Amino acid sequence: MKNINKILILLFTSLIIIFILLNYMKIDVISVFSDYNISSKKSNNYEWIENNHFVVHAMGSVAGKRVTNSLEAFESNYDKGIRLFEVDLMLTSDNFIVARHDWLAYLAVMLEQDIPGHMLEKPLSYSEFRKLKINQKFNPLGLEDIIQLMISHEDAFIITDTKDIDKENILKKFDIIDELLSHAPATVRKRVIPQVYDKKMYKLLKKNYDFSSYIFTTYNSLLTENEIVEFAHKNDIRVVSVTYTKCTKSIVDKLGKYDIYTFVHTINHIEQIEEFEKMGVYGFYTDYLKP
Repeated sequence: MKNINKILILLFTSLIIIFILLNYMKIDVISVFSDYNISSKKSNNYEWIENNHFVVHAMGSVAGKRVTNSLEAFESNYDKGIRLFEVDLMLTSDNFIVARHDWLAYLAVMLEQDIPGHMLEKPLSYSEFRKLKINQKFNPLGLEDIIQLMISHEDAFIITDTKDIDKENILKKFDIIDELLSHAPATVRKRVIPQVYDKKMYKLLKKNYDFSSYIFTTYNSLLTENEIVEFAHKNDIRVVSVTYTKCTKSIVDKLGKYDIYTFVHTINHIEQIEEFEKMGVYGFYTDYLKP
């Protein structure tokens, strides 16, 4: 009996040491022991898929200009019948979330913004961002503006492209998103659809926030086709986006077996859409096309 007690005490002590070490090393304890499925906590809702085959990239083009993420791009494409809007979300130097693809120098040229050289290649402050017109005439958007647009356009959905893959920046950005959404009508949160880039990001968002649905976007994923399908199916993710260069009939069929919809990005020619539709692709990210 004494030997059994000693063994139990030794096992218990060992477990405590392991958990302390994992915590110290900042390793997700649950992930260490299981690639668990957390979607069972609450089912995802994908009613927004019905009759929506187009997602406009970076709010869509406006007056021939793309990647503006601007107010006018939203309004123009909404008027054309678009209801799914992908938007790039970046942090300013003073921790506001704004609609911008990135802070690189090429984008300042593309958007015709006269930004001094010493301010390029790094985040602007919120006030600096707001002062800059896009392509000399379009208005930039902060996250609070986007939420107001969703309040006034009750059938518009926002698909986030936050680009972060490290835990610290994911939480930092989504804490801000979550806080702003907490002051909006509940129906707005239900129309915010995060794009997740890997398994860890999905688990992190599902654990810490309350979103109704997700898109698993795979352009940076190292998973095989079967692993992508398995993860989406187990976690009730019913939309998977792939780049047009990596979209195969094989993955479309595998996803379709579990009623998972394939979206392809970025497509700007009708001929391409017709070819992908023959493969069974359901939806398309686009700059210029409309329903």
